[in-house]
Amino acid sequence: MITKTKSIHYCEFKPCKKKNYSKKVMEKHEAICFFNPANKVACNGCKHLEPTKIDLDFKDDSRQVNGFYCTKKQICVYPKKAERLVLKYPETFEEQIPMPKECEFFKSNDLLFANTDFDF
Repeated sequence: MITKTKSIHYCEFKPCKKKNYSKKVMEKHEAICFFNPANKVACNGCKHLEPTKIDLDFKDDSRQVNGFYCTKKQICVYPKKAERLVLKYPETFEEQIPMPKECEFFKSNDLLFANTDFDF
């Protein structure tokens, strides 16, 4: 009989339920985890943030990718999760800025609660 004991590593940020056998993989995940307080950005839940398509031109072809556009600042922004791609594909993020941690134009997107009636 063969018995193996392995460690399972869990993301420390609740309510994230990510788990992995590799400690390095989990450390990479925690650095970009949506629930990590260090990754909170003002754009999450802002009514000025809109999904958009961004045109990319490469040497031999062009294509469209998903992105985000701030209608108040009138500039494309990218989330914290995409920062690792900025180093790998810098041409993809030209004329874009990272989502700011604080923004003077933040306005809550009330669409999440527009059609709900709470009776307490």
